[in-house]
Amino acid sequence: QANLGQDVFAPSLLCPMAELRSDGVAADRLDEEKAVRLIVFDFDQTLSCSHVFNTLAGRGHAHSGLQVRPPYAVSEHGQLARIQELNQGAFSSKGGFATVAFGGEARVRQVSELLKGLKGLGAELILCTKGLVGTVNKCLEDLGLLEHFSEVYGRIGLSYGSLEYDIQTSLDDELKHLLGRKEQAEWSSKDRLMSRLMAARKLQKHQALLVEDDPIEVRNAKPVCRTVLVKEAAGMTQRHFEEILALAAGRVPCGADLAPPGAMQAAGGESRTSSGRLRGCAVS
Repeated sequence: QANLGQDVFAPSLLCPMAELRSDGVAADRLDEEKAVRLIVFDFDQTLSCSHVFNTLAGRGHAHSGLQVRPPYAVSEHGQLARIQELNQGAFSSKGGFATVAFGGEARVRQVSELLKGLKGLGAELILCTKGLVGTVNKCLEDLGLLEHFSEVYGRIGLSYGSLEYDIQTSLDDELKHLLGRKEQAEWSSKDRLMSRLMAARKLQKHQALLVEDDPIEVRNAKPVCRTVLVKEAAGMTQRHFEEILALAAGRVPCGADLAPPGAMQAAGGESRTSSGRLRGCAVS
């Protein structure tokens, strides 16, 4: 996999002035008015590579690359406790459960650089998941990524019921701060949450972005905000990093008219660079 530092944080992306290439042609320029200011990430199979909730619930599939043995958990406190056990047991030599769920240490570093880069461009980062807030908080905290997000929205407590492990397990005091709060679960759909967040920040459609692996969620959100679909449902890759950074920087092809939001989307829903190279992730 390409090195994020070399391939994404190029001067032409972050510098507000157009630069000349070796052939004398101006590189892409930045337009701050077109820049995305709010980015809401999905968690399972978008930020992470594997479906964390399903794995811990015993619903993982062999092809997903991440499976754990029983006991399984579906409650917030149960999954928190189970991750702690896995960190100290089966995944102790692999950097911990979250490291494996995110695709390994190299990809964790790439995701970290992405989030730092987006914050550096002035974007606010929020996470919204149909999974459990405590589970997400635990994974992000273990990886040193939680600090980049201003809020995490999801489900809490016994939203998905309980299994035997959930009933019999009590949560260590050191993990209780990771449990979700009531207000973090007060949302009904991601498109409506996006609308609420945008209204509170007085943002226009082109200034907010939902990054998601579920095509239905993306379709519902398209009338509200910009979207990036992680088609493979196996975690964001280098091409997604590049697209998201470009949107946060307000990157537009030098010499081109400032197209309205959505102009980056090429025919067939595939996005391309200014040179026409296929990226492979749908941007709208």
